[in-house]
Amino acid sequence: MTLDETVDLLTPLALAMRAPLGVPTFKAYHAVLKNVPMPLAAAALDQLTASGLRFFPSAPEIQAASERVRRQQLALQPWTPCCECEDTPRWRAAEIDGVTRMERCPCVGRHQAVLAERGLLEPIAMLPGEAGVGENEQAYPDVQQIPESVRLRLQAIAGQKVLR
Repeated sequence: MTLDETVDLLTPLALAMRAPLGVPTFKAYHAVLKNVPMPLAAAALDQLTASGLRFFPSAPEIQAASERVRRQQLALQPWTPCCECEDTPRWRAAEIDGVTRMERCPCVGRHQAVLAERGLLEPIAMLPGEAGVGENEQAYPDVQQIPESVRLRLQAIAGQKVLR
């Protein structure tokens, strides 16, 4: 999304919510949303406003909403086998040097190309609660990550402890 598209996307909502947005704010939003396709961001803002916003959404909120919209649209457009590969999905029979062999069906590539054209293939953001985000990160090291000298002392202390 370009800076002009970001301005065009956010201005109507900013006016409706009476949020004062200036050039620096638009540039900051653009810095976060530059990898979000415009149709996904517009659909995400529509969903956010339909949910009853009280405050103007932040750029990360719009980005996360765009990822949810991307996943919804991706789920609504599943791949279905064509007539050549309906018996053996993703593979079709091909005559090569007089021998019938199986080869990848081009319908899979066509489907991938359509999804890529719509900006649905590449993830936009990690959603809260997913691996690697916030509370799912490991706070403590594994036993193998502890230095050898410390590990030996810990094992000696643990060996001395006796349950009573």
